[in-house]
Amino acid sequence: MNERAARLRVAAGFGLLAVLFVATVMFSNLSLDGWRLDLTEQRLYTVSDGTRKVLAKLRQPVNLYFFFSDRQSGGHALLRNYATRVRELLEEYVHYADGRLLLHVIDPEPYSAAEDRADEFRLQPVPLGDGGKLYFGLAGTNAVDDVETIAFFQPEREPFLEYDLSRLIHNLANPARPAVGVLSGLPLFGSYDVARQAPIPEWAVLQQLRQLFEVRRIGDDATAIDPELRVLLLAHPRELPPALAYAVDQFVLRGGRLLLFADPYADRDPRFQQASDPPSAGGIQASDAGALLAAWGLEMDPERIAADRTLAMPVQSPGGLRPVRHVSFLAADARGISRESLITAQLARVTFGFPGALRPGAGFDGEFVPLIRTTADSRLIDKQHYRYLPDPAALLRDFEPGGAPLTLAARVRARPRTQFPNGPPAGAAAPPGGHLDRAAEPVDMVAVADSDLLADRLWTRTQNFFGRRLLQPWAGNGDFVVNAVEALAGSSDLISLRGRAGFSRPFHVVEALRRRAEEQFRRKEEELQARLQEAERNLQRLQQRKAAGDEGLLTEQQRAEIESFRAERLRVRRELRAVRHELGRDIEALDFRLRLLNIWLMPFAATLAALGLWAAQRRRRARREAPA
Repeated sequence: MNERAARLRVAAGFGLLAVLFVATVMFSNLSLDGWRLDLTEQRLYTVSDGTRKVLAKLRQPVNLYFFFSDRQSGGHALLRNYATRVRELLEEYVHYADGRLLLHVIDPEPYSAAEDRADEFRLQPVPLGDGGKLYFGLAGTNAVDDVETIAFFQPEREPFLEYDLSRLIHNLANPARPAVGVLSGLPLFGSYDVARQAPIPEWAVLQQLRQLFEVRRIGDDATAIDPELRVLLLAHPRELPPALAYAVDQFVLRGGRLLLFADPYADRDPRFQQASDPPSAGGIQASDAGALLAAWGLEMDPERIAADRTLAMPVQSPGGLRPVRHVSFLAADARGISRESLITAQLARVTFGFPGALRPGAGFDGEFVPLIRTTADSRLIDKQHYRYLPDPAALLRDFEPGGAPLTLAARVRARPRTQFPNGPPAGAAAPPGGHLDRAAEPVDMVAVADSDLLADRLWTRTQNFFGRRLLQPWAGNGDFVVNAVEALAGSSDLISLRGRAGFSRPFHVVEALRRRAEEQFRRKEEELQARLQEAERNLQRLQQRKAAGDEGLLTEQQRAEIESFRAERLRVRRELRAVRHELGRDIEALDFRLRLLNIWLMPFAATLAALGLWAAQRRRRARREAPA
């Protein structure tokens, strides 16, 4: 009887647990919807403060129309899962918007009014194999019927999802975009490739700027800078006409914000690209920014290029067997990117090509805040060393660090002086209010000692998606430029979101292992290259002797030398493969240890802890129930 009663109690207990489980799930679904527990270090799955500020500034209602072809997407599990995440994030936005954000979830079935509405918003459908179309996009409207859209949610851009959504809402809440003037000696706005007989599109960094700002191009024939511009972006100034240089000077002295890209070696300069032999012809182009920097009390040596062995990026070595790290192609990371400034606080990586170094001059009077610096494993190299395009392996082999970091980008606040102490030059327009010799109040500027970082090749790949040019950034150069413009223009709500989008954690231990193996590999490679060149010279000499009528047959000694070289070449190649295998073996061993720790040891330890807790509770219960 007691045994039967015990079984009934156990069954009743399990039944009660099942009822409590169902009730808890129902209660959580109804009452705890929207609650999240985010245990990631960077809070990657939590709506950020920047997003909440954007939503808090909504003064008029914004309608969001989320289009997803639910019935048409039956065979696309990845898209369906991603659509669920997008919808849940949009619901989070609605929760924080306090009624000012209205979400409409729409399934645009074929030949329906909803499909016509999606086409009116110019969302991008993806054709399906059965002749149907799949929509997965978002359209937003504000009180004055402005429209912003995300034509199609690319799964590859999921890390950028919160930024894309918040930018769309920000643009609808602020339809009047700040104006940014762009004056450049580089083909930022596109050019024409004569060899391929095809146009070259404008640089991707302008595509990013246009998402938030009204971008206005300033031509070389301009004689005035519109005072309504919030920021002037000046990239690689070269031989500016005096009237235009004076207009820039007076714009800044009257409080205009400046984003300056000055470069000692701009290999994206059209004159550099078009020269028949740019390095040997003296075509190493430096920006004409010395007088402008001096007006702020800053210095950048136009004859020296920053190099860093630790931050060096791999490039293809001429005649080499594999890529070699180039000490003047730099990938700045957390070791040199400031976490104190909103412009760079969340950036993971910014890349540079042949940059210079900025520093305050002797008479500098203001604030100089480094944003991006090299490591201590860096130095300045005379750019004449680059004139004949030296082998990157040779630069790396002969590198000697200077022991102090170099500033690649800085935020400056000062009262600049005029570059025209004698007044306006001939042909210059008279500025409103007359000529100024010095800024009345401190002015903000972000100065960067490189202009090549703006080029697409240094930070993004582009993809053609049904006629639309989509960006796939692999570095944060575009985010850095937009952050700088936004900070200078006085808005900072979206800066943290762009940084979150580009977050990545570098594997420093793996990189150290890779660099160590590359050092060994490079020495072996250079040895092999030297032996190959010597063999080629010997063979060429033998051919010349034969062509001159000398002994046409190789002697036994010569044959023995050739066979000896071939054997030596095979031996060195085996050593090269061994070095590569050692690199892979070290990394694989580290990977195995991490997998063992995460997949087996941690769950095993958690299981042992749970069993130990259960055993301890069982012993305590047994002691309480034991007869005295």
